Amino acid sequence: MDQKTIWQSKTFWVNILAVIGILVQTQTGFIIDPTSQAAILSVINIILRLITKSPVVWGNDNDSSGSNSLGACLLAVMLLTSCASLTPNTYKYAETTKVTAEGIAKIAIDMHKAGTLDDKNYLRVKSTYESARKASDAAIYAMQTALEVGEDPRSSENYNLALDESMRLLSKLIELAIDLKLIQHTPTPLDRGEQNGGGGQQ
Repeated sequence: MDQKTIWQSKTFWVNILAVIGILVQTQTGFIIDPTSQAAILSVINIILRLITKSPVVWGNDNDSSGSNSLGACLLAVMLLTSCASLTPNTYKYAETTKVTAEGIAKIAIDMHKAGTLDDKNYLRVKSTYESARKASDAAIYAMQTALEVGEDPRSSENYNLALDESMRLLSKLIELAIDLKLIQHTPTPLDRGEQNGGGGQQ
């Protein structure tokens, strides 16, 4: 039976590309949820294993087994490290939401102490912040539950609802902070495009 090195293995390269694709999605947003992607990748691996006829060998007959094995092992470690960082990346958005809310709350506290934010508006910020913080905590908890349970429509729905509520309250808090001049709004390219478009129409 013919043999091939790890570098000639279709399964090896399919898995590398799949992991890279998943990692890219942690930054750009998932096309479908990570659990489903992992399940699809598992099925693909099974199919590839069934149709693969040539066994993989570590190295070949020209004394390159050491370098081939080392390279393959390094790639394996990189893949494992990437997979280990996937779950923390999944939490990134919810945690960032919480940090942003806490930053606005701290500014409000400092301005209130300095006398540049009155009691009424301070209480508005405080109330909105507390609601946003609770919603963010609920979204993180719902995400943890969804990851632990796996393929469960109810858990996924609960997470989506919690995330929507967290985003809604964070947006409300940010808008309030901008109105009260706690933070400054930095125009995005989209904002500038809309302004330019509006100016052209005038």
